[in-house]
Amino acid sequence: MSNLVKIQNKDLSVKEFKGQRVVTFKDIDMLHERIEGTAKRNFNENKYEDDRKTERFINGVDYFIVTTSEKDEIRTLEIPNRGLTLITESGYLMLVKSFTDDLAWKVQRELVNSYFRGKEQKQLSPMEQLRLQYQVIEQHEEKINELDIKVESLALTMNISDGQAKTIQKLVNKRVKALCYGDESSAYMNTSIRKKVYSYIWRTLKDYLNVTVYHNILRKDYSSALKYINAITLQGALLREVQEANRATLGEKAI
Repeated sequence: MSNLVKIQNKDLSVKEFKGQRVVTFKDIDMLHERIEGTAKRNFNENKYEDDRKTERFINGVDYFIVTTSEKDEIRTLEIPNRGLTLITESGYLMLVKSFTDDLAWKVQRELVNSYFRGKEQKQLSPMEQLRLQYQVIEQHEEKINELDIKVESLALTMNISDGQAKTIQKLVNKRVKALCYGDESSAYMNTSIRKKVYSYIWRTLKDYLNVTVYHNILRKDYSSALKYINAITLQGALLREVQEANRATLGEKAI
């Protein structure tokens, strides 16, 4: 394995300590093209919270201080007598929060993905690759199923289309004619009676489907609406008014 990782066309030597990949202040200044000492100064200035007691950077988590007695654990670096500070991924991300130039964003992304987390990548065996492919396929199928369910749920909550609304209108017109005993009947030709029959059908339909206007009928209730319209019958006073209007006409014709 190569001991160098290229970050923004710069070679960074791989350093590991306590099982983690780390960088030095010098590495950070080099990659971000900052004056040497910038990263160390930022670290010292932000190491503690405002009370100067609580540490923002936690030793053993965000950084390590390597002593000369531990030099065998990281032989790629020379350890000075005062010790050497090594920055972990979490410490690095905290340290460069104030770096907001375009280069900083690019370096951060590459350093995290290619360096800090590069150790996690390994060559998969053919069986592992096949298993991974199956997992991806299964995940895609699950997402497709979830999408289908969402589409079905959405369809159930959508109102009828314009075409469905027109079909309902036509069916209501047809039903009004039938309940008046034809479009040439006296009841149908009587504007007042015809309006009452229309109102009756629309009112009972909306009551049945619990809507205020028929355009708000849900698509899931569309078939029920058609069946209900075809089954509507007149009752009570309105039925008698239709029958009497038609009888009166028949009586006049008989005379």
